[in-house]
Amino acid sequence: ASPVDGIVQVGKGTYGGAEIEAISLLGHSMNQLGYLIDGVFFCADVVFPEVTLQKYPIPYLYGLTEHVASLEIAKQVECDHVVPGHGSVLESIDGLVQTNLDAINRVIETMLEIINRPMMADEICRTLFQRMNLTMPDPQAYYLLRPTVQAYLAHLDRIGEIQIGMQDSSVVWQPK
Repeated sequence: ASPVDGIVQVGKGTYGGAEIEAISLLGHSMNQLGYLIDGVFFCADVVFPEVTLQKYPIPYLYGLTEHVASLEIAKQVECDHVVPGHGSVLESIDGLVQTNLDAINRVIETMLEIINRPMMADEICRTLFQRMNLTMPDPQAYYLLRPTVQAYLAHLDRIGEIQIGMQDSSVVWQPK
């Protein structure tokens, strides 16, 4: 067991004698934090490098709306270097934020093409994965991405692009 010296709160604080700013970066995971220390921004998984997005064109997200907001927050952090959870150290996060937003927009555009009638989430998943050339090798892979698709659906409903409804005692997603 490791002793707890302090509980990190969003904002500036002193931990182990070091001045650290904890920055909320929700979306990829619940309560994800980035840390700014001496001009270095450790940004966790708020961005993924292009090579990762090519391999995983739909990266896991807990909440898309929150993730998009966190990408904008990450762009505003004033720092000398950025250390992403995946990829190389950067001098600026701006280009990688745009690459990630482009990947998100590709998924959104594909989903909006797919959802042209009332559809259940599993049918949307199947069609989306086929259109994006994703192979689901096992149920674990499917159930890792299914919550991400739900995050996209919730976001699209939230911004008024689609809506949730009921049909034959089942939840369906449909064009607005």
